[in-house]
Amino acid sequence: MNYIALAHKSGLDKDLTVSVYKKINGGYFVSLSYAKPPILYVLDNWPKKYLRKNFIIWTVTKNYENVDKIISLFITLDVYLLHSMASLISGKSFSLALAEKDIQEVFRRIEEEAISQGFTSYPTREDVVIDPKDIQILAKEIADRRNSEEINADIYSVINEIAYQSEFSNQLREKKSWFKSIKRGDMLKAIGLQGKLDEFFDFEKVKLTYLIASITLYFDNKVTEVGITETVNAIKNGDPILNDEFNKVKEEIKQRAQYF
Repeated sequence: MNYIALAHKSGLDKDLTVSVYKKINGGYFVSLSYAKPPILYVLDNWPKKYLRKNFIIWTVTKNYENVDKIISLFITLDVYLLHSMASLISGKSFSLALAEKDIQEVFRRIEEEAISQGFTSYPTREDVVIDPKDIQILAKEIADRRNSEEINADIYSVINEIAYQSEFSNQLREKKSWFKSIKRGDMLKAIGLQGKLDEFFDFEKVKLTYLIASITLYFDNKVTEVGITETVNAIKNGDPILNDEFNKVKEEIKQRAQYF
């Protein structure tokens, strides 16, 4: 199941659907499907996939029939996907009103971006019909990944892998030749041995905050209360609740990363 299949199911032109799909890099479902923890970090640029200058120029200059309907379908799928995922994980009800607010906000941002670039025409919303069962299948796929790889996983192991892949560790490898031989499972201990765990947490604060928003279910509870846009903004702006959780996790990791 993917967005192209759902568009085809809706009777939309396959070739044009594929073109739009490529322009938005598969939408946020694809990004969430392939992202490594912190999985939700791909939402830090929400809804940038639909606001890129080249994408807007392509939509207004090509003037394809039904392009607005395909874009409307993809945006609606992304919004419904995230709300459904949040509902599944939090156990709270799906709010159609909040999902509608998020869809309207994406189109408002498209209009704002297009006008700022001097365009008087831009993609506008059209009505689309989506089978809730299809959304549930997609949402469950992402929810299962988060449960397996983040929520029910050992947080030390998850952050250790983030540390191993981090640019912060790459910089240490360049400065200290012995750091290149550190085994995957020992990265946090090696950083701690250098007295640089606080620096690592500062360097990767944005990513780690999204991880914490995932494992504490902050993201899911918040989406069911205020929607996607306000939730992402709250994470970016450093909600005190997340800051407290961040500090707790940092202290736990520092304790567990000690060699002695």
